[in-house]
Amino acid sequence: MNKVGVTHGTTVYGGFDDLVEIRRVCDKYENLWLHVDSCWGGPAMLCTQDSKYPEIGQMTRGLELSDSIALDAHKMLGSPIQCAVFLMNGIGRQRLLKVNEARASYLFQPDKLNIELDLGDG
Repeated sequence: MNKVGVTHGTTVYGGFDDLVEIRRVCDKYENLWLHVDSCWGGPAMLCTQDSKYPEIGQMTRGLELSDSIALDAHKMLGSPIQCAVFLMNGIGRQRLLKVNEARASYLFQPDKLNIELDLGDG
């Protein structure tokens, strides 16, 4: 599976890629994973039409179309450093498991505690 990485709020210029158009390109070709680096610009999604700055919220248009999103809350939300989030849609989760499967059954023992929490790839 090939990956397409886009920027959603660059650190220096604050640029936002056109996620809707990029998703169209990804859909045109099969097996393209769309990852959005939204570490800096992601919190802009909190600015909705009802906020003081609705034009900022418009910059996040298409964010929901991605397979995965990275967000660093410490960059714009003022949370302590080392606070990061990685989000995936339902389809993205299945693709991620497929991309990273190793069929290493020796890693996932059925006799350990909380086996229902082990998503593994076995």
